[in-house]
Amino acid sequence: MRIGAKRNYCCQWARGEIILHWDDDDWSAPERMAEQVARIGGAVAVTGYRSLLFWDECRRQAYRYHGAPAYALGTSLCYRRSWQQTHPFPDFAVGEDNDFIAR
Repeated sequence: MRIGAKRNYCCQWARGEIILHWDDDDWSAPERMAEQVARIGGAVAVTGYRSLLFWDECRRQAYRYHGAPAYALGTSLCYRRSWQQTHPFPDFAVGEDNDFIAR
């Protein structure tokens, strides 16, 4: 099963209305979830961050990724489950989050 299909499967079984992506190698500020959920409260369907702090276990150091202004990292996505159900992730092995964000 490709990552897009896995994301759709997990969203199908989610119990809550708001879904947040959270990778195990990311550091997020304590207020991240509350901040993103507040954004979803308005007319925004999907929100995310273009810049995140990552931990590189091999090098034992943190580094910051900076994306383009209109970009959101897949690991930082927050969206309504109901919106995802009508806009599922494409069944790609790589880049499914980029396609999801673009729509």
